[in-house]
Amino acid sequence: MKKLNQLKNILTTWFENHRQISSVYYSDDFDFNAERNINYPVSNIEWMESNVNGKKTTHTYKIILADLLDDNIKGHEDEIFSDMMLIAEDLFAWAQDEEGFEFSKSINIQKFVDDAGDRTAGITFRIQISTVRSQNVCASPMKL
Repeated sequence: MKKLNQLKNILTTWFENHRQISSVYYSDDFDFNAERNINYPVSNIEWMESNVNGKKTTHTYKIILADLLDDNIKGHEDEIFSDMMLIAEDLFAWAQDEEGFEFSKSINIQKFVDDAGDRTAGITFRIQISTVRSQNVCASPMKL
């Protein structure tokens, strides 16, 4: 059983070790958009929710992969989308074989262009990771 903080460490470490990512953040949209000293390309991971269903807990994360956009370079936006899709595919390939959790292979990927602060382009998507939940009532820290 992986706990939420363990999954945070696993995901951030994976992105930190990816050769095409320069900065990794684990924050909500508000804090990420307020960040001003980003080294691009960047990954932001945001835990969205968790759902309990029987013996499993499924955690949903929103991932943003972005790079600086130069409007003076024709086709630069498409190059960024392509590069970010390759990084996403690396994540999916790794996660589907990772031990300790199950990875949902059905993912909707959306492109974006943003100029709140830096002019960036990239992709955003949600992933779902399921873990077996502890169902041992004896393991609960209860006062007697």
